[in-house]
Amino acid sequence: MAPATDFPLAGHHVLVTRPAALADPLCTALAADGATVHRAPLLAIEATEETPALRALAQDLDRFDIVIVTSRNAVQHGIPLLASYWPQWPVAQRWFAVGAATAAALAAHGIQAEAPADERSEGLLALPGLATVPAGTRVLLLAGEGGRTLMQEALAARGATVTRMAVYRRLATDDARVALDAFRDIPAAAGRRAVLVTSSAALQNLLGLAPWLAGSDVLLVTASARTADEARAAGCTQVLDAGGADDGRMRAALVAWTANAHSATQGLQA
Repeated sequence: MAPATDFPLAGHHVLVTRPAALADPLCTALAADGATVHRAPLLAIEATEETPALRALAQDLDRFDIVIVTSRNAVQHGIPLLASYWPQWPVAQRWFAVGAATAAALAAHGIQAEAPADERSEGLLALPGLATVPAGTRVLLLAGEGGRTLMQEALAARGATVTRMAVYRRLATDDARVALDAFRDIPAAAGRRAVLVTSSAALQNLLGLAPWLAGSDVLLVTASARTADEARAAGCTQVLDAGGADDGRMRAALVAWTANAHSATQGLQA
């Protein structure tokens, strides 16, 4: 039998709230670490309607100097539309991705994108290619409906002309309620519990479906400090900022927290 250290999450129940289409790799990694994995997709993702305005933006891709892609969902729902008009991508165009996973998804379509280590809008804006932009730079923002406006506002303040191309929307769903209720009822003796939530929109839906999380001993692992602050403001007391929404960061943050908690427990028992 492999030693316990080979399974850093043994004895943990971990609830993954990613959309169903994106959850498998993270669930597999957590299970390999020894966790009992539960699923409760909080948001469904669907493509926006392909309107004449959306098609016009796709046809005008070569008029933009910079393309910024905010998520893997934007790649999944936006790049096929662009590719239907551009069998070869425009030359002399710079692409940026919010993080490594989004950049990898773009690479699968033959697009090389720059990505920050800090996988947030703030990290993107700090990259040399975006920190300063010539006045009149034309930027296409490939994103979902709604969401933060920081990227558009900051680049506009730097002199760029920013156009948002919303290629998908997030839909709240009640389908997760049963899974969340079952997760709530896991007895304390069964092991520590943690919930992974990767966006503010998902957090809002999570707390709407499971208000019992506020004040509970369940660890809430968030993708950013902003979402962590929102969770604390809502009454959650056990909150951990993973510093990024990609699978690797979420998993690593949970494993590190578990190791530290174990060390602290051992120290108390010594």
